[in-house]
Amino acid sequence: MLLALTLALLQQPAEPAAPAEAPPAEAPAQAPRLEVSETILFTIPEEFAEATVWPAFAPGGGRVAVAVYDVGERAFLVVDGVQTESRHYVRPPRFSADGKHVAWAWGERGKKDRDEWELWFDGKRVKKADWIGDPVFAPVGDDYAVWIGEDVRVSDEYGGESGKYVCTWGRKKADGFTAKPWRDPQWSADGKHLGFLGYRHGRHIAVLDGKEFGPYSYASGFCWSPDGKLAAWVGSKSYSDFRIHTPKKSFGENYEQVGAPALGPDGAMAHLARIRGRAALIFKEELVPGFYDDLGTPAVSPDGAHVVVSAQKGGKEEDGDWFVDNSWMDGGVDEARDAVAAAENGRRCLLLRDGLPLGGEWRRIVRPFFSPEGGHLAARAQSAEGWHLLLDEHASPGYEEIFEPRFSADEKSLSFGARRGRELMMVKIVVE
Repeated sequence: MLLALTLALLQQPAEPAAPAEAPPAEAPAQAPRLEVSETILFTIPEEFAEATVWPAFAPGGGRVAVAVYDVGERAFLVVDGVQTESRHYVRPPRFSADGKHVAWAWGERGKKDRDEWELWFDGKRVKKADWIGDPVFAPVGDDYAVWIGEDVRVSDEYGGESGKYVCTWGRKKADGFTAKPWRDPQWSADGKHLGFLGYRHGRHIAVLDGKEFGPYSYASGFCWSPDGKLAAWVGSKSYSDFRIHTPKKSFGENYEQVGAPALGPDGAMAHLARIRGRAALIFKEELVPGFYDDLGTPAVSPDGAHVVVSAQKGGKEEDGDWFVDNSWMDGGVDEARDAVAAAENGRRCLLLRDGLPLGGEWRRIVRPFFSPEGGHLAARAQSAEGWHLLLDEHASPGYEEIFEPRFSADEKSLSFGARRGRELMMVKIVVE
């Protein structure tokens, strides 16, 4: 199959052909609007209206925790409506999968060259260290993974850090890393396996359940198959020779660059590729028709038969490393700033299902995903009105922010946290 694909690519014209013109897409403002129910969980006090606020919503609704920054050079949390003490550093809180537990890390500027960090779990301190990362709960149960820094010394003059770093989860740990991690640990969907990136002596190390792969000059985060038995990631040995790796093999030698893998059942893989300078989508080792200025991370349906991705037409490319970490298309860039930039430079984004446009064009579409049984498709999308939740070809009303949309296990509803002004709410959509 790879040989056939290579021959097909060699037979393409010198410049990649534009995708076939689809019928004019319906304007987002005219997209059928979804009926939603909104439950206000917390109203940000007026005195903090100008502060930077980052909320976390418990899965299933009912609870919200809020990190409030830039208040007299201090920060604090509001958990279930109760304000905590302030600290110099506060990380956004995280909820367990069942919404019953909440954890966070915060710290104070220490004396001389050390800071003082603490990890809190359900309002009680459980760890102290020189540095602590974000706790990441498993998708099931209440186990969590967290990075801990030991003997970490902070230089006020140069802003650098040194020390050793350990990732812990359950009763396991992996250590021997020499620099602060820049990614959260990533769990498999069943919560039985954990992957993370470590950093040792200037090289990236991919670690799966404690087993190391690499080292790499650069590496991405992980994706997992639905059964949790297979992981994939992007690694480069030389800053240019990028490959998609699994524990037993690698992919991508037929393309200029590859990245952003997604796994379905039975090893079905989708990933991005650069072909003659344009972004393309590869699914089950076949080229999905169409070339674009940019693509986001794809998603594979639960049955492995379909693939969805967000695509950009027009506008300049935001991130030269799109093939590894696409911060624009995957939602990792400042949203308020880039809403203006998107309108000014002519960028248009659309949702592609199996290579065909679904719905209208938007300023931005972030991380489309399938429902648990694959019967529905959802994504966050941005327009002049704000952020919307797309469900198939329908759209929710606009909000200033939307957080972590999730389908219910039976696919009968979809819920997400949202912010409108000073109101933080849980929004629920009944799926037809």
